[in-house]
Amino acid sequence: MNWKQKFSHFFAGFLFSWVLVLVIVIPQQEEERAQGEQKDQQGQKDQKDEKEVNAPTPSIKFHLKGLVGAEKLAFFNDPAVIAALAQHGFAVHAHDIGPRDAASHDLHGYDFAFPAGTPSAEVLQARSRTQGSYQPFFSQLAIVSWRELLPALERAKVVEKQPDGDWYRIDMARLLSMSESGQLWNDLPGKPRFQQAKPVRISLGDLRSSNASQMYLALAAHVVDHDPYLGNNPPKKSTLSILSPHVPSHDGQGTAVPSSIAQFKSLGMDQVQLMAIDESEFLAYQTRRKESDPEIVLLYPAPSLVNQHVLLPFNDLARHLGELLSTDPQLQKLAVAHGYRNAAPELFTALRTKHKLAAPLSVVNRIDPARHATLENMIRSIDSTPR
Repeated sequence: MNWKQKFSHFFAGFLFSWVLVLVIVIPQQEEERAQGEQKDQQGQKDQKDEKEVNAPTPSIKFHLKGLVGAEKLAFFNDPAVIAALAQHGFAVHAHDIGPRDAASHDLHGYDFAFPAGTPSAEVLQARSRTQGSYQPFFSQLAIVSWRELLPALERAKVVEKQPDGDWYRIDMARLLSMSESGQLWNDLPGKPRFQQAKPVRISLGDLRSSNASQMYLALAAHVVDHDPYLGNNPPKKSTLSILSPHVPSHDGQGTAVPSSIAQFKSLGMDQVQLMAIDESEFLAYQTRRKESDPEIVLLYPAPSLVNQHVLLPFNDLARHLGELLSTDPQLQKLAVAHGYRNAAPELFTALRTKHKLAAPLSVVNRIDPARHATLENMIRSIDSTPR
C-alpha cells in the first residue's frame, strides 16, 4: 500500500470520527444539558411551590357576625376584602338586613350593624343603645338610563351634560312635573317611538328591600313639598298623587320591576327607561368590565341625596372593625373599587380616571336624607293609596 492509499484511509477514518461526534455525541450532550436545565427549573419551581404552600397564612382570631345592607354584601364577599381583613385577624360573616327591617330585626347574636343608610342606622342605634358609630364610606342616589334616550331628555331640558366630565345632571323638579302631567316618551322630540305608550317616570324597586327606591321617594317628596324635613307627618295628598304611580304594587300584577343593573339590562329599554339606583352599584358594574358598557348612562339628581353607610359596633371587636374600614389604606382602596366614596378623594379620582367613569368628582347641592319615621309614614301612605 503506497502512501496515497494510507493517507486516504486515514482521512476517511478521521472524517468518520467527526461524523460520529456531530451525529451522536454532540446531540446527546445537548439532550443531557437540556434535561439538566429542566431538572434545575423544576427544582426551583418545586422550591417556590413549597415556599408558597408553607407560607404562613393569616390566622383568623376574631369572627364577627353583622347585619349588613344588601348593597354591601358583594364588598364583604370579595376575596380581596376577605384577605385584607384576615391580615388583621378578622373574618366577617355578613347577613342581609332590608331598609324596613331595622325596627324589627332581632339583634341578638350580632356584633355589629351596617345597614343601607342613615335612616336605618338611626333606628338600630336607638334600639341597641350603641355608643359611637363609624362612617367608612358613602355613595349617592342616581338614576340609570339608556344613552339612546339622552337626546330626547336633553331637548326636553330634563338632563344636562356637565362641563367637568362625561356625566349628566337630571332636573328632578322638571322630571316630576312631566310625570305628574302624564308626559309620554313618544311625545318627546328626538326619541324613537315605542310600540306602546310609555310615561316618563322613574322605575322603583321593592320598597321593602331597595334602599335606593326609598331614597328616591324622600328626594321626590322634598322637591314636591319644598320641605326636606317632613317630621312625622304623612306627605300631602298632592305629593302622594305624584309619587304613588312610581311605586310598584306587591300583588304580583303589572310589569316586571328591576332591582339591579343586571335586571335593568335584561328587561331592556322597551320595559324600563329610568331606574333609581345607588351610584356605587353602577360604578362597580362598570369597573368589573374590560370596557365600560356604552349602552347605559348614570344621571345625577339635582339636588343630590347622599347615602352615608354607618357601621354600629355592639362590642369592642366591632369597634376595631369600624376603625379598620375607616382607616386601613387597603380596605379603603377596595371600598372605592366597589364604587363607594370615602375620606380619600384621590382614590376615587384615580378610579374615575383609570376606568373613564362618567361620574362627578364631588357631591354638590346636597340635602340630608329623611328620617326613618318620615319614610315609614310616606311608604304606608303610598301603600294605602289606590293605584
